[in-house]
Amino acid sequence: MVELKREIIKYGKRVVREGLCTSFFGNISIRDSNKIYITATGTILDELEYSDIKVCDIDLEKCECASSEYVVHRNIYLKSSSIKAVLHTHSFYSLFLSEANISGIDIYEFSSVIGNIGFVEGESGSVELAEKVGCSVKNYDIVIVKNHGVFGWGDSLKEAYIKISALEYYAKLMFYKNYEGRKI
Repeated sequence: MVELKREIIKYGKRVVREGLCTSFFGNISIRDSNKIYITATGTILDELEYSDIKVCDIDLEKCECASSEYVVHRNIYLKSSSIKAVLHTHSFYSLFLSEANISGIDIYEFSSVIGNIGFVEGESGSVELAEKVGCSVKNYDIVIVKNHGVFGWGDSLKEAYIKISALEYYAKLMFYKNYEGRKI
């Protein structure tokens, strides 16, 4: 249990340090059997403590004090037993990419790292969003929620982090390539 919480704390600091989200926006979880370790609502990711990570039973639709995105994390885990970690950030350039209405994105050499990118819409923390993101698990490796954020998943937080980091780097390249110096 302590090791899983330590891993969440490590990636909380990392995503903020590397600009993938600001301290207050985003959430992180790890699945361990029928338990979900998830950041609490209102936590500051780069100042996480063990007490900021809640342990929830995956069979419960709600978990007291857990992130408002618990329902989305839970649905991702329920859709695929191979997924062991979920990372949710509010990455600026990735969000811009979703707003730029770029369809059929060619991610070149990033495809082996990022995989297939899905785009969905929905209200933060809603059952509707949980369903849309959960249904994306079979066809996509990472999902951008328009006007909201990015959900990445994998068999570890490291894998989810690498996907989100690579997507943000690619989105930044696309931004500068297509929009630098132009009115948006």
